[in-house]
Amino acid sequence: MKNKKIVEDVNKLSKSQLKKYAQNNAKFINQNLTRLEKANMTYSKAYRYTQSKLANKPYMKITKDGSYRFKSTKVEIEKLTTNQLRSLVKKISDYKQTESGTVTGQKKLEKTAFKNLKKSNLLSEKTKSAISKMSFNDFENLVKSKSFSDMKERFSSDTVFRFVGKAGYENAMDIFANENIETEYDMYKMAGIVDEYTS
Repeated sequence: MKNKKIVEDVNKLSKSQLKKYAQNNAKFINQNLTRLEKANMTYSKAYRYTQSKLANKPYMKITKDGSYRFKSTKVEIEKLTTNQLRSLVKKISDYKQTESGTVTGQKKLEKTAFKNLKKSNLLSEKTKSAISKMSFNDFENLVKSKSFSDMKERFSSDTVFRFVGKAGYENAMDIFANENIETEYDMYKMAGIVDEYTS
């Protein structure tokens, strides 16, 4: 079912129809969230969205380890209002359309990103040369790291990858862990490659 159709139909569904959809799909989404956790892929866009943007929503519940899941049992769903059910169904439908919502989908995204990074026109030839030496395993470890996520939030993926290409994978990982980084220039200064900052 296409996401657009769900958005158009959700306001027309009866409460019993909303309940049925939620019960049939929420558990499936929760299983995917658990699989992402076990695969150490909590950095995926879909996972992070459910844990931050949807946290504390009335149709969400918290697990023993502190992560969030969609309410999925009959008892939990019965307690939701019609409007809350509509929101739940909409979010479940949205999640099902995301590629980063499953381990397989996230891996596919990473492989595509790695290929695109190596042929990116945003990088200088020198940077491309440095990145070409990075293995997919290094790339995977990079995107899984908390320090990378933090840097990506503060700057941008392109900025971070460009720096990795210039500073080298191991050097960049050490610098990303430094809490004193405030600007992009700071990263280059710590790496001892200030002359590469504007190139």
